Amino acid sequence: MGFLNRFKKINYKERAEIMRSSCISFTERIGSHWRISELSKHKTDELEPLIFGMFIISNIYYSTKGDSETTRNQLESFNLIMDNFIVNDIILKNSIFESGGKNIVVSDEEVEDWNRYDSLMKIRHAEYGRLLQLDIITQKSSLFRNTIRAFVNNFISEEIEEDKLKDFIQMTRIEFKNYSQECGDIINQW
Repeated sequence: MGFLNRFKKINYKERAEIMRSSCISFTERIGSHWRISELSKHKTDELEPLIFGMFIISNIYYSTKGDSETTRNQLESFNLIMDNFIVNDIILKNSIFESGGKNIVVSDEEVEDWNRYDSLMKIRHAEYGRLLQLDIITQKSSLFRNTIRAFVNNFISEEIEEDKLKDFIQMTRIEFKNYSQECGDIINQW
């Protein structure tokens, strides 16, 4: 059985897991570039690369497959898997689990983190979507100048001089293009 045929028989959940894995890989690559940059001493928001990665793959899926019930179901499945990952592997990773997992102690701070993520997700998807359209309309889509800049501004929690950001912005642009291509290749196989 060929590579393409293998992907055509995958269900929503399996596809969503592939999308999740790709999104996490993108996030790890951004984090790796950040850690080796001279900017790594500055504070960042760990959810931003995940949200940006989710936006990219969702946008490419929607653009490739069009608006249909199948598309909405696939993206809903992906978002549920990502929500579960974010809650379990990021927000609750430091929670106290009682015997056998019967009682989970969730702090007010963790509930606040979830509410922040949920709100941030909606705000960022709208922001990135608007800026991506602007980049396309203004013929800056090859650089994705506005979209990349918004992500970098959202990712970095403090003011940094423009000159010091140039290398990181360039690496982010390269990762954005590579990840977009990777997502397109995966999705086109479905």
